[in-house]
Amino acid sequence: MTRHAKDAVLIGCEIDGTQAWHDLRRSGVGGSDIAKVLGLSPWGDSYSLWCEKTGDSVAAEQTSPLMEAGHYVELAADQWYRDKKLPEGRFLRDARTWAHKDRRWQLANPDRIVCTRNTDASITGIVEFKYSPSRPGDWGPDGSTDIPKHYWCQVQWYMATFGVDWCDVVALSTWGFRCYRIQADHRWQEYAVAEAKRFWDCVQLGLPPNWTPNKWSYEADRRRHPDIDPDKTVTVADTSMLDAITAGIDADQAVKEYTADHKPDIEQAKQVLAHLMGDAKTAVDPSGETLATRRARGQGTPYVCLLYTSDAADEEDSV
Repeated sequence: MTRHAKDAVLIGCEIDGTQAWHDLRRSGVGGSDIAKVLGLSPWGDSYSLWCEKTGDSVAAEQTSPLMEAGHYVELAADQWYRDKKLPEGRFLRDARTWAHKDRRWQLANPDRIVCTRNTDASITGIVEFKYSPSRPGDWGPDGSTDIPKHYWCQVQWYMATFGVDWCDVVALSTWGFRCYRIQADHRWQEYAVAEAKRFWDCVQLGLPPNWTPNKWSYEADRRRHPDIDPDKTVTVADTSMLDAITAGIDADQAVKEYTADHKPDIEQAKQVLAHLMGDAKTAVDPSGETLATRRARGQGTPYVCLLYTSDAADEEDSV
């Protein structure tokens, strides 16, 4: 029997992080996708997302210690919300993966749903947990609506999928737990659904959305074309693209020439820093501005990397 929660229907109970869970997320536009579709995400754009959804360029799943900590923080945030914010007589339920009843490509995977009875059908609101220890300044005071814009887009998308009017965002950072009550913005939701529909049509038709040069499209294209055809040549005829390419080539050449002309100075700076830094990772000036870092490739011997030198750029590109 199909489980309903107002305007949403349950489509999956896969465990987070499993292959089945990732496959389900690729079957539509979810809450973590909508900010990318609208160009409001710090993690990607519509083109890189299109590459992922079509399977042309799927980034390898990475799990950092911070991401792992966030998984465990969710349990604490759940208990904090139950103790401090959940009204008496309300129930907090695990959500799993839902889709809008009329738009099966519109997906929602919130952390919890709030119900008046212990049933999905009695849903009244949504709860989303966030762990942000490194960016406490991105959040407003407790009880405000000042949250990062990509998270605001995410919870609006969830509310639009379920047809509910509020979402409590529980965040943990250096200031402890805070709760933000976000109300549904129905006009924005209509706009987001329309834009997401256009994006999803592009996915279904295999037609990429508008491409713009940025770090996300660059990484997506690198993954999209892992092979090199030695017999293939591409002619660049677009004037604006040629101008951008030429400017980049000229800048790269200027950096190389400057570095070559000042190589003795660069080498001396590294020698002095290596002596002063010892086993330190970072060197700074009296104002705290970073001068250099010590790095190592694999298990190799550490080397000094000057800030703003070509080797620093090369190293950052390889990380």
